[in-house]
Amino acid sequence: MHKVVITGIGTTVAKHRNPHTLFATLKSGQSLIKEDQTLAAMGIHGVASSPISEQEVTYFQQQYAFLQQSKIAPSGFIGFDALSQSIADAGLDKGQISHAGLYFGTNKTLPTTALLHQLAEPNRAASQLNESIAYYNPQTVFADMVKHFGIAGPHASCADACAAGASSIISGYRKIASGALDIAMCGAADFGTQPVMQLLFKKIGALNQGHSFTDMSAISRPFDRDRAGVVLADGAAFVVIESETSALKRGAKIYAYISGAHRCTESYKMTSTEPSGKYYAQCMETALAKSGVAAGDIDHISAHGTSTKSNDSAESLAIAKVFGSATAVTSTKSALGHSLAGSGAIEVVLSALSLKNQVMLPTLNFSALSNDDGEINVVTKATAKKMNYILSNSFGFGGVNTSIVLARESRC
Repeated sequence: MHKVVITGIGTTVAKHRNPHTLFATLKSGQSLIKEDQTLAAMGIHGVASSPISEQEVTYFQQQYAFLQQSKIAPSGFIGFDALSQSIADAGLDKGQISHAGLYFGTNKTLPTTALLHQLAEPNRAASQLNESIAYYNPQTVFADMVKHFGIAGPHASCADACAAGASSIISGYRKIASGALDIAMCGAADFGTQPVMQLLFKKIGALNQGHSFTDMSAISRPFDRDRAGVVLADGAAFVVIESETSALKRGAKIYAYISGAHRCTESYKMTSTEPSGKYYAQCMETALAKSGVAAGDIDHISAHGTSTKSNDSAESLAIAKVFGSATAVTSTKSALGHSLAGSGAIEVVLSALSLKNQVMLPTLNFSALSNDDGEINVVTKATAKKMNYILSNSFGFGGVNTSIVLARESRC
């Protein structure tokens, strides 16, 4: 097995296009969550979200004018932006990029309300409709990524719901650890604030509604007894990962090591896990076993922590079972919201920076666990701590579960 390291990072979320400034914002306890203005304009008030603005999307479209503008949705542009950041941060040259792999996680982009109106028009030409619908194919930007950067190595995309970002990192990690690849760019992007997506989450009872909070930034409350549903967000992140040998040879900076990871599926229910959290626990335990790291060695856990009653209860019970009540737990979705496919990749970037900076980020809005939760230690303030290992969880609809173990240094 070859040692795998993270040498480049990139994130694109609301008003932040730099992972280091994003980390500083979260460290200071600031939230990116506010009332959803798109829904408010439709007369739907009181829904919180963390959107990338239309002005920001326009900037990306201008910045990357060479992409297929009419066929790439906003999530494609922010994914391309995060990928570009990570490549620049890693200092890869064209030759290194051409031999690298690319793994991109994204979910099917849902139609806007404007397209729904277009589809309902009786005299709309079929050719115009086909062109409009092509805009929502997530593969379009993936093909453009491969072409623009001249990537001749293996490349694949996945749509593992909320675990897609972590799944793409695990795909690249496995290739490098086996010796089949030296370098891979792995990441994900999604626009969770799209109105139809908000509607779907409302229909399954997961959206943040029915709460009594007037401060929108107080609504995302992972693991809190007063949590009232997920806050959706837009976001993208990429990491450049490579073999330690490759990184040392080219003098690259190293953010963290990936000690091991596990991806598995369950078939309990499409939109939730088994309530005891047993499948989450199995995923974390297997990731630890593959890493050769004991549960007691994990200094910090970056939780999936969606602020929904069912997920947070199952995850807290699983964490308590595997790690006990002392290991520190953070959910950055309390400040960022949940960017679906993008979330796992964002959280791996933030976990790598936590190791690099030796700082645990806070979980905002937490006061107390509910009676249905496992006894866990939720971090509520940014805390300096000597850390060697962090475990990052991402769990997706459809029963896709992932856990990734990051290390500050190589064990050998």
